[in-house]
Amino acid sequence: VYDYLLTFEHEVNLVWNAPWGVMNLTYILARYVPFIMIGMIDRVASDVSATRCKSLFLLTTCSLTLLPEAVLTIRTWAVCGRRRWLGIVLLFYYIGNWVAVVVATSGFLDSMEFVLQKPLRPVLHGCLITSARSNLLVIDWALLFVFDAGMPIFVYVQ
Repeated sequence: VYDYLLTFEHEVNLVWNAPWGVMNLTYILARYVPFIMIGMIDRVASDVSATRCKSLFLLTTCSLTLLPEAVLTIRTWAVCGRRRWLGIVLLFYYIGNWVAVVVATSGFLDSMEFVLQKPLRPVLHGCLITSARSNLLVIDWALLFVFDAGMPIFVYVQ
């Protein structure tokens, strides 16, 4: 929240007042969807099945990482002069990484076990995870790390 407050004036000047396009929309979604998702999970997931909890976690995971990584990819392409060939390479790099991340995330979510919180309410809200295979989550974060580490390499090589 502190970062949002620090950069809000720049955001208004550079994003909200700029001509609208894909980048503006992607930036706004990446910036504000986390607040929507957290609120949605708290409200929607209070009396749901384990299947719905897994779906909510998949949606949250993808929205909290997919959109910011899209912003990073587009910014890298812009910094590198918006070259067509690099745009194609970055697009495939992005899609390839996300296929791997979604596969690892799906495996992690399949391993998750939840406890329904009716007896625990009103103290706890949402989906309470009781166990999961954390090694799959490590793979997710490693894939994201490699993806993010690759972006400065694209800038340097170009």
